[in-house]
Amino acid sequence: MTLKIPTKPEDLTASWLSDAFRESGCLQDGRIEQATIEILDPSKGIYGTLVRLHLTYSGDSGDLPETIVAKIPSSNSKAIEFLRAIGGDRSEVSFYQQIGESIGLLIPQCFFSALDETTGSFVILLEDLSAYRAPSPANGLTETEICSVVRALASSHAVWWRNPRLAELSWLQDLTADREHIDSRFLTAWPIVADRLGRGSPEIESLGEEINRTVRNGHEGLASPPVTLLHMDVRQENLFFAGDDENPTPIFIDWQVLRSGRGAASLASFLAFLPQRALLEDDLVALYHAELERSGVHDYPFDDCLKDYKTGILRRFTLPTSILASVDPDSLQGTAILDLLSRFGMANLERYL
Repeated sequence: MTLKIPTKPEDLTASWLSDAFRESGCLQDGRIEQATIEILDPSKGIYGTLVRLHLTYSGDSGDLPETIVAKIPSSNSKAIEFLRAIGGDRSEVSFYQQIGESIGLLIPQCFFSALDETTGSFVILLEDLSAYRAPSPANGLTETEICSVVRALASSHAVWWRNPRLAELSWLQDLTADREHIDSRFLTAWPIVADRLGRGSPEIESLGEEINRTVRNGHEGLASPPVTLLHMDVRQENLFFAGDDENPTPIFIDWQVLRSGRGAASLASFLAFLPQRALLEDDLVALYHAELERSGVHDYPFDDCLKDYKTGILRRFTLPTSILASVDPDSLQGTAILDLLSRFGMANLERYL
């Protein structure tokens, strides 16, 4: 990597972008004459700053689009610190450089990605997916869309099930990697969640320690064979859909929490914050397991899958809670996290313990 990595949106100049596209081989003879910056919703980038770049070219621009999305580190120093602690900066850059479409899912095209190992600065230039359908925050996902995501996850997990390539990805962490960060931050942030969402009841306050203990003890099991490659932040904010309403095909974004581990943990990461979870989860866990078997996976009994799913649900709840130890709960990012946690339903926590 020879280019200096941008640290703020205004560093994404036409000249820098031209050099980046050339370095990645996306641009040959042409160049970018102008890059207009559009800052995207800050609540969608807890760990990073997202901008849409409107590009004007001169010469031969090849197949490069008129708009792209750039992702650079958040302006929140505590969020950057947490991202580095969980390896999220390296994870997403390495994902686009080394795995990409071999994940077995639809993902945005990546035009350029780079990481400064010393400072933790990173930049990722991605396809602008605004032409595809994004789930409505108000209406959420339809049952058809939910089932399409579950099937896609199972198919991807089958591709990477016990895959020897997992051992070759030296940067890839398993699910135990997050244990320390969850332990230290979850209990710090729990009083905020208990106060805002549990109305400070004594039962809710004491529940935090039990959740933390259950998740801490469950990490080893979720990281033990048989393992596959997991997107651990599958939620409606990280999904777009191609196709029509009756035949949706999910497109997955945000690969900062990529891990190896048991497949049901990734399923849990998706279902945890769905309003329909309590109503649909039994059928969806069964669908996921059936799709795994249909794809050739026969060493993961359903009872193991269900147990891992329940542990994964609690683990999924602890992760965004832990982030509240690093951000102001009244900020845009903090409000987005609390909104996400409110979807889980505090009254449902005990059923997974």
